[in-house]
This record gives sequence, C-alpha cells and structure tokens, in this order.
Amino acid sequence: MCEAGCHSGSALELVRRVRLHVGPRHAGRRGQGFARYLLAIVGRFPRNPPLYYEMRIERVKGELASAPDRLDLYDDIGVACDRIGRSDEAIAWMLKKKQVLDRVPDSSAQKNEALYRYYANIGTFYAHRWIRNGADRTRLQDLEHARRAIAKAIEINPDAHFGREIFQLWAIEWLLSSEEEQTLGVWIERRAAEQDIETDKKIEGLTGLIVLGNAWESVDVFEALSRALGHRHATLAYTADLRIAELKREGKRPLKPATWENKDLLQPAVQYRSVLDHAAREYKRLREEAEEYQAKRTAFMMARLQQGRHPDTDPTFWQGWREPPPPEVRSAPLSVWMQLHSAEIVGVVALVAVLTLAFFLGTWTLRLLVRLVAHWVAK
Repeated sequence: MCEAGCHSGSALELVRRVRLHVGPRHAGRRGQGFARYLLAIVGRFPRNPPLYYEMRIERVKGELASAPDRLDLYDDIGVACDRIGRSDEAIAWMLKKKQVLDRVPDSSAQKNEALYRYYANIGTFYAHRWIRNGADRTRLQDLEHARRAIAKAIEINPDAHFGREIFQLWAIEWLLSSEEEQTLGVWIERRAAEQDIETDKKIEGLTGLIVLGNAWESVDVFEALSRALGHRHATLAYTADLRIAELKREGKRPLKPATWENKDLLQPAVQYRSVLDHAAREYKRLREEAEEYQAKRTAFMMARLQQGRHPDTDPTFWQGWREPPPPEVRSAPLSVWMQLHSAEIVGVVALVAVLTLAFFLGTWTLRLLVRLVAHWVAK
C-alpha cells in the first residue's frame, strides 16, 4: 500500500506526474507512457529508510493514545509497521481499527472510505506476512484472509490506485491455486482477457504493484509486467527481463518455482542484437542513476531524521532538498531504429517503387503490381 494509509502523495502519483526528457522517437503521449513504465522498471521512484517508519510509529502511538477514534492514524501506523517487516503489529493495528469502525454509524460520510482502506491494508498485510514467513504452500490461511479482504476492498472501491488491486487479487488467487504450469504473467493475461481489460491497464496496474507495494523485488511481478508489455513494447519487456535477471543474481526467487521450469527469461520479442545491446546499456545507465538518486535522498533524510525531525511534523524538513530532474531516456541510434523497423521500411520502399512504375506503365499494370506486392507482404 502507499506511504500514509493510502493517501495522496504516493510514489506512483509522483511517477505519473513526471515528464521525462525523452528522445524524439519517444516524444508525445505514448512516449511519456513508455518513459513512465521504464522509470518504474529501473527503480527511479522514492523509497524511505526504516527510521522514517519507526519514527512515524512512535508518533502515531502517542496520537492514538489521546485520540483513539482517529481512523486514519490506524492506517498510518499499520502501513509503517508493514513497511519495516512487522507484519503481526500491522495486522493488529488494523484489527483495532475495525473495532473503532464497528462503532461508526453506517450513515457517516467517512465510513465507506475507511472500510475500503481497512480491507485493502489488512489484505496486503496478510499477504506480506505469508511471504515473510516463508511462503509455505501448505499453510495458506493468511493468503485466504488476504484474498477475502482484497476482494472486499475492490467491491467497495474498484478504481482505487488506478485499478491496481484487481492485479493484487489475481496474484493472490494464483498463489492459492494448485496451478503449476502457468506463471503469474500467463495467469493474469488470461484473466484480463476474460474481463476484456486493455493492455495499458494491465501495465499500469502491475507498475502500481512495483511502485506502491513491495513488488520492487518480486521476480513474479516483473515477469507478469514483461509479459504484459509483450510485443507492443518489446524493448521495455526485455528491460523488465533484465530486472528479473538482476533480482535472481541477488538471490530472489519466484514464489512458485515449478511454473518457471524451462523458461528462458531473456528470449525477447526483439531479436536484433544491436537493439538488445542498446536496451541493456540504457538499463545499466538508468539503474545506476536511480541508485544514485535513492542514495542521495536517503542521506538527506537520515541527516534530519537522526536529529529528531520528520516530514510528518516538520514543515521545513525538505528545505534544502532539490529534487533531481528525471533522467533522459535516450532513443536508440538511427541505425538501430532502422534495423528494428526494417520490415516497415522495406514495405514503404516497395510501395514507392510500385507507384513510380505505375506512373510510367499505366493503371492495368499498377493493379497487377499491387496484387504481387500484397501477395509478397502476406508471405
């Protein structure tokens, strides 16, 4: 879930607002979508150090002692506990919130939203606890709790967080299933097709799991993102596979290893070596830039947090911080671009040749040549 009980100011909203400096072939609305997805894949979004959450927990405990009916505070402390791996405490705080919620009249304007946040958060916390406790497939009680809670959250507010939670629910259902053949990506692809969910919404939802949730280090979610990107965004799909390879080198593993048997991660839709080499260089450069950004931001925060200052309570906390401009997303060199689009270029050249011949040979010959070219392209 997001930083402060699912309120505004989330990392995903920041990523969505950023306009990257993109090359000419990435310009325009579609190019900005390309750049935004790339930003998530390389980790160029803010993540806070543990001390940030530890200090929030202590502050909220004090505030709840004097204002136990403040529903938003339970979300804040629950999310903070979950972020630093204290799942039992996170769930306990949500259960306390439910006790308070049960006393709120149904006619209250705040109850519906507070219920949504309760179910969305506690469902996430149960799923995270199951993973942190070893992802034991013989003990699925926490996952069952998670499935029911997330389904209830979607029922209350299906469009929250850009529709991210339907993909969270599908991931939980995949883990609960006895299916050992389908990866998470195949599972989501088939369910999305059943509900006629567009590709862009799939990509947006999976990106949300990475930026808002704990999926930044999930091999399975990046596999699902790679599959969703597919042929439409072939180089981005390959970039997501590069992230998977990086995670595996760091010791991360899929939650259902059997579904990955005989799967070659780096078999991209784009087969041109020069295109793949450019994508790999860009991934390395942008990952280094993202790590540098994260290190500088963390150092800035830690210097103030260790002085007892916190952005929740100190309006001057961010004074002196200059948000670095987003990195430039470099277009592939012209030679690489021409190789990637060689089929289209050949088609255009052929069409120009046909039209030129037609000018000299007449209409009947033109029709014959068009049929021949169409037959050749179809083959």
